[in-house]
Amino acid sequence: MKSDYKEWLSQNREICQVPGCMKASEQFCHSQKQRPYGGGMGQKPTDLGAVMECQPHHYKEHNVGFFEVWETRHQRDLVVLRNLAEYAEYLDPGVDLIADVMQSALNIVEEL
Repeated sequence: MKSDYKEWLSQNREICQVPGCMKASEQFCHSQKQRPYGGGMGQKPTDLGAVMECQPHHYKEHNVGFFEVWETRHQRDLVVLRNLAEYAEYLDPGVDLIADVMQSALNIVEEL
């Protein structure tokens, strides 16, 4: 499933997913090696926590810092949740998860 998700994401996200950026997405970008996306020293994070970024944002995230690209971890998490909800609909077209997942995510963020 992971490689299928990576292929689906690459084909369905033509624009960088960093809010406000309209450049073409060129890079499959894994999350930082922190929870909830797994990983750790010497371990690659799961593809399921990845987003598509343009090359400048990917470079900046790796070389300048995560928070120079994303305002908060929650901002990126919402993008990841939307990707996963749309992928679930792709796998099972009868499922309508986007609204439910996004509303749940927004409720969580508002409580923080």
